[in-house]
Amino acid sequence: MTSGRLPRAGELLAGRYRIVQALARGGMGVVYDALDEDLSRSVAVKVLPPFVRADNARERFLRECRLTASIHHGNIIRIYDAGFHEEQAPFLVMERLHGTTLGRHVKTQGALPVRSALQVTLGVVAGLEAAHARDVLHRDVKPANVFVTNPPSGRVVLFDFGLSLQASRRTRITDEDVLVGTPAYMAPEQVLGKSVDARTDLYGAGTVAYRALTGQRHVQDGLKEVNDVFEAILNSEPVPVHVHAPSVPLEVSELVMCALAKSPDERFQSAADLRVALTRALERCA
Repeated sequence: MTSGRLPRAGELLAGRYRIVQALARGGMGVVYDALDEDLSRSVAVKVLPPFVRADNARERFLRECRLTASIHHGNIIRIYDAGFHEEQAPFLVMERLHGTTLGRHVKTQGALPVRSALQVTLGVVAGLEAAHARDVLHRDVKPANVFVTNPPSGRVVLFDFGLSLQASRRTRITDEDVLVGTPAYMAPEQVLGKSVDARTDLYGAGTVAYRALTGQRHVQDGLKEVNDVFEAILNSEPVPVHVHAPSVPLEVSELVMCALAKSPDERFQSAADLRVALTRALERCA
């Protein structure tokens, strides 16, 4: 791999990982299907793209490697290796998952049945609980960062900790005045540039539940300007879940709307609290 160019099919990364094909592209990297030739197993390799290879972006990527690898939980992506290829292009080697993201599934198939939506959300919250126990925040919880593997395993896996923050440090590794997150899925405190904590991730879990249950985003469609999206996040209440999806029990609708409260003080105060509420809702939906 030469300077300014991403890997191509057939190339060997770090003398070990044979690139097969690109699987997904995003703002913080390209994910490839690859073969670990030392262990003869399929892996996913994420490479930081050249156009964001600035110091702050590199530091965020390396932090993603360290923080995600430190969390050992079934609902968090497994990290196998990380490093720099030849000309210091950072890469991250992860388990190879087979399935689809929640965002892609809902876009093509529509809303999930109530129980399935609650189970997916519960998996996300369980992963967040494990991350928060390690003093790690995700800060970009959204349907596109939730992967659901194919049956029979049906694992719910939270990935892409590229915007993670060590909660105890309260630092933001980003350019001055640059907001970090995906606009439509940012919590109000992120939009305002205020301090974030575990309750910010729980807002993200609320956006996941809302999308899974209704097939809709919690922010109204048709907003083309980022400022309009931010205005809606700050000042417009989402349409209640049961209005979009009348089959959703009122208790479940209220649970999701609580997670999406504008003020962190009005949300669930910990992932454990939200996990308990989701578990009870699931039991009642049996």
